[in-house]
Amino acid sequence: MALPGRTNELVRRIVAANPKTVVVNQSGSAVEMPWVDAVPSLLQAWYLGNSVGDAIADVLFGNVNPAARLSLTFPKTLRETPAFGNFGSHSGSTLYGEDLFVGYKHYVDRHITTLFPFGYGLSYTTFQYSNFTISSEKIVAGTTAKDISLTSSIAVTNTGSRAGSHVVQLYVAPPVHPLAEPQPSRSLRGFARINNVAPGATGKATIVLDKYAFSAWEPDTITSPGQTAAGRWIVRKGAYGVQLAANAEDVVHTLIVNVEKDIFWTGL
Repeated sequence: MALPGRTNELVRRIVAANPKTVVVNQSGSAVEMPWVDAVPSLLQAWYLGNSVGDAIADVLFGNVNPAARLSLTFPKTLRETPAFGNFGSHSGSTLYGEDLFVGYKHYVDRHITTLFPFGYGLSYTTFQYSNFTISSEKIVAGTTAKDISLTSSIAVTNTGSRAGSHVVQLYVAPPVHPLAEPQPSRSLRGFARINNVAPGATGKATIVLDKYAFSAWEPDTITSPGQTAAGRWIVRKGAYGVQLAANAEDVVHTLIVNVEKDIFWTGL
């Protein structure tokens, strides 16, 4: 994850000479940025096409108001990544020791402070949430998995001075069950982008949560002593937190949805 050669030294020297430096990083994944606190502006450009120069210039000169969100977490160091210690293979096998706790789920559940979390992103304006609602706060006994459909609504107001777009994110926090397979404390289950909201105006985001938003995989089911059945999906009884968040590490507001009884399903 280290930038090549003496790149870190180069960044430090340039920023020392000119504090109004913008660092543009082009990488296909997260990189270490030991100089990040000394840099006033940072643009993640990824690997783009032939017009990458024009695109970067449009953002830097303000011709375009960016609205992208990070599709992965930028940790501070390599050793903080979920797969650290599991790299490589042994006797032809590779161990995925992180299990379900990959990506942002690893950092959230282990309370690791990151450089930039999954879902993070800035623009040249600011936004404020209000009127966060959900169509039902209960999934009643007798509901089948295919019938689970909860609609969430969020009002998003542009509180800045420029028109801009914004991405609303919903995470679901499952109930903790002592006999269940360990689950991440929150997972992204829906998102929506609101485009071109004028200064002072309010847009509305609508996100539907279906059976996949509340389900976990149950690999084996004990039917009798010594007997197990094939795996299945389960929407486990209990209270689920539906979390409106600015990113994976910044929960703004939580609504509770209660599932009255376990719901099992297989297939799609």
